[in-house]
Amino acid sequence: MKILGSFALFMMLIPQFSLASTDQYGMSTNVNSSIPIIQESSSPYNVRTSQRPNNRWYISSHETVRRCMEWSYGGILQSSRSIDPNRRECVEWIDFPKHQYGTASIYLGSDRVLDKPIILVQPYIISLDDSVYTESTFYNQTNPGGFLDRLRVSGYDIILYRYRDIDNGVIYNADGLKVLVERLQRTDSVSSMSVVGLSMGGVVARYALADIERNSSLEKVATYISYDAPHLGANFPKQITNSLARFYDKVDTWICGEVDSCREARRNIQAILNKQSTKTFTQLIIDGRYNRFNHLTLMNQLNQIGHVNSIPTLAITNGAETRKQGYPETKLTTRFKYHREWFQGGSVWFNVYTNPDVDNEPGGYANFYQFYSNEIMESESSRVTVYVNAGQKHSFVSTQSAIAGSENNFTSILTYPTANEPHMHFNYEKLRAIREWLETYQY
Repeated sequence: MKILGSFALFMMLIPQFSLASTDQYGMSTNVNSSIPIIQESSSPYNVRTSQRPNNRWYISSHETVRRCMEWSYGGILQSSRSIDPNRRECVEWIDFPKHQYGTASIYLGSDRVLDKPIILVQPYIISLDDSVYTESTFYNQTNPGGFLDRLRVSGYDIILYRYRDIDNGVIYNADGLKVLVERLQRTDSVSSMSVVGLSMGGVVARYALADIERNSSLEKVATYISYDAPHLGANFPKQITNSLARFYDKVDTWICGEVDSCREARRNIQAILNKQSTKTFTQLIIDGRYNRFNHLTLMNQLNQIGHVNSIPTLAITNGAETRKQGYPETKLTTRFKYHREWFQGGSVWFNVYTNPDVDNEPGGYANFYQFYSNEIMESESSRVTVYVNAGQKHSFVSTQSAIAGSENNFTSILTYPTANEPHMHFNYEKLRAIREWLETYQY
């Protein structure tokens, strides 16, 4: 097993005295950004980029369903569905794709030919306002320091793959990625491609590529990169979720509706609670109190499909190798109280319990305790007892989950960070290592 030492390689390639803000590829060396898991309409990423895709492919299933476009009823052609089905005859059938999987937004490289595509597979995003995860947002979030721009200058093509129904399960979305990869393999101008899966996208990509590998071949796929992907699942604290649900149920919606901050917070809380019952969410979250059957089913499917073996693979984790988060080291019970008189039944005390076994593990971290606390405080107009102090982060995708339990599952593991970093965090060392990996394996 080879551990890729990106920092050492970086120090050898750049003169020790150099203080330049860009490297030999034109990438900024001052990169420090993360893709937020929960996205709001006010996010700084949700702005249009000057980059526009040269083409969009709408990825659909090969399997079709037949629909009647025109009916004959007593010799009269009609399209109305209200006609008695026993007394009508279809005169025009049309076949439609059974599934509409997603969209591939294609940004060509400098040669303006689709020949060296890099597919970026979308992470799992919780949208609080049900907005679409746009191609502009996706491009902005994965272009820190001009990372994508410089790849395109060097002749690589960027394909952003976005799901049409992110909540319909990992395998369903992997089926869509398979259609895209197979289409590119049939495209004469394509010489090779790489697949980079971000968070959930890394699991989707692993399943899709392993399935193609098992049934045919990855003839034109040069490499696969898994970026902080939850191959063994992710940790989303159930206790704080339970308190949110109880809070939501107890708020007097009629009185709350008169308070703008409360109304907005209730919408956000409801959006999150809705997500936590979806198929994809329950498949990826390790806490069995969400839906243990869905999670165990996905883990079994991933175990059966195995890993990608016929091409070079790289795993990147934002978690340290052994260093824990530092919080919480012991089980914590936090008592807090809602004070507002418009709660049904008056003020209410709640308890929140942390889980050190998963919260304090090495891994890319999140701060859902803090986020939920802020949402409740906002809806309470500061009349709630503060129960989470700043900095109470918890492990979200553990280091072991990001490497699927063993370094042997990948050709290389990017050097572990010395300290745990936010989930889906980008810095210069990681982006530089990805660039060098692509230069090595994608021809």
